[in-house]
Amino acid sequence: ELGFHQGGTSNYGLSRFLVDGYKNPKMPLQNGQQKNLQTDRVILVRGPDNEVETVQEIFRLFVVEHMPQWQIAQHLNNKGSCNQKGNPWSKSNISMMLCNEKYAGTFV
Repeated sequence: ELGFHQGGTSNYGLSRFLVDGYKNPKMPLQNGQQKNLQTDRVILVRGPDNEVETVQEIFRLFVVEHMPQWQIAQHLNNKGSCNQKGNPWSKSNISMMLCNEKYAGTFV
């Protein structure tokens, strides 16, 4: 309800950021890094520019170009783009991203 990240890794195009109990920024968190103080919280923020651009492209291709999910994955793979795990994109990766509330601003 307060917009804090509950745990786990961040999604593609998003990064974890440490804030104090009053939401004052402290520092970005790397993969596997955890908060030290119980009063600290983790929020999701805009991730690396190349990932953000890919997320925007996925939504543009789906919403504006009406491109099917499998074709979006094929388009990204042809460009040499990889998903968060470094694997080729798949229809299910694209589908999960398009349905994920984090990209709709639920946590903002």
